[in-house]
Amino acid sequence: MKPQIEAISSDNKVSWRFARFDWQGRQHKAGDELKCSGWHYHNEYELVLYQDPDALFTGNIFAGDYIGEPSHNTMLLYGPGLPHMISGRVNTVSENGIVTYVLWFSPQWIEEIITAVPALSTLRTTLDKSTKGLTFSQDTVGRVADIMNRNPTLLGPARQFSVVIDILLLLAEDTSSKTVNKVDYGFVPVVDDRAECRVDMARRYIEQHYQQPIYVADLCRHLHMSESSVYRLFERHFLESLSEHIKNYRVGKACELLIQTKKPISWIAQQAGFANLSNFNRHFKEIKGVTPSHFRRQFYV
Repeated sequence: MKPQIEAISSDNKVSWRFARFDWQGRQHKAGDELKCSGWHYHNEYELVLYQDPDALFTGNIFAGDYIGEPSHNTMLLYGPGLPHMISGRVNTVSENGIVTYVLWFSPQWIEEIITAVPALSTLRTTLDKSTKGLTFSQDTVGRVADIMNRNPTLLGPARQFSVVIDILLLLAEDTSSKTVNKVDYGFVPVVDDRAECRVDMARRYIEQHYQQPIYVADLCRHLHMSESSVYRLFERHFLESLSEHIKNYRVGKACELLIQTKKPISWIAQQAGFANLSNFNRHFKEIKGVTPSHFRRQFYV
């Protein structure tokens, strides 16, 4: 499943970013759908902490092939390239709300920090595992929650830097952390500006044309690259072939439609760019391990 990339900041100098999102329960009624981010991934690491003390939310977290049910103090670390989203509905009404804390940080920045301070090399194991998604013990989650609840967004850069390192050390020291996927969803970050531009152009081309047949010759003309160079671009950056990337992206879009709509499966197959229903069913089961109808039944019981 290859989703749409989400840019964290247009400022290339941003090494990390904290964010807090508040959802007020009294503004909704039971059964309302919560509008959350679609199926996406980042070039950055992302740590997400959900706080829902009154159990207002009923739904699912998706990360790669993992499907989980968020509850109060659920926390996950997503590595660069790991697709994820959250979808669900209001379970009950309360005066309180749901708070989501997020920390994004750059792979290049944290690698530079570890290189400069070898004592932080213990972070590498946790960061490497995050390409499969990581959950943490309640003790670690509670300690990170104590930090997040003090709202680091209000601090200056120097203090924020200290908080980021404190949080990462807590994650690295958690011997009970668990990966949520068997498959590694990471990709190789692009550090060369020209290569990064071409990767973004290729990605956007697929996002804009996945509903129609995509021919490598057209992509080559769009990127001003030879066919062999285009193939190498995908294999080096996405760690998969061009055809695999397109197929995974289309299946990812189909999953999003299966979860968020009740449209017929034949319509979803067409909207996701598959030539026919049998082709869609075959590729979907190959990637997800279940049929599209079985996948949908997990969310509409």
